[in-house]
Amino acid sequence: ASLAARRHASHMADEFDETAELRFGEVVAIGKNGHESARFPFRGRALLGRADNCDIRINLPYVSRKHAFLSVGHDGQVIFENLCKN
Repeated sequence: ASLAARRHASHMADEFDETAELRFGEVVAIGKNGHESARFPFRGRALLGRADNCDIRINLPYVSRKHAFLSVGHDGQVIFENLCKN
């Protein structure tokens, strides 16, 4: 594909992410006390774990670097994929 086509595709992906953020809302973290502790924008897919490149970082020793992947399929079904090896 040409550079212009790649830029257009990249721009379209950015637009999708912005639209998805509005459509899907947020991931809400609940602390041990049962109260909300944080909110993260959800753009239709998110990698959870300890690694620096995760969308939602969880800095706990028992959480894998890439622990789980959360996504929404084309049919609106929420998919939670466990990536943990333990």
